[in-house]
Amino acid sequence: MVMNRDQRVTRLRERHAIARHRLNVVVAAMVIIEEFEEPQRRKRRWWVKPWIQRRSLYGQYETPFA
Repeated sequence: MVMNRDQRVTRLRERHAIARHRLNVVVAAMVIIEEFEEPQRRKRRWWVKPWIQRRSLYGQYETPFA
């Protein structure tokens, strides 16, 4: 089937529109997935670990003869 120039341009525009629509769907899905995964991150329990905080009391340099 031989197409003239206008038919080829129309067909290319249709393909471009379909590809753009598919891209929009993929981007929307990625945004939804990212928003869903964000609350699953673990919250920070401590800013300073308790064993590090106790170093001043029980560290090897503070209690050398205990």
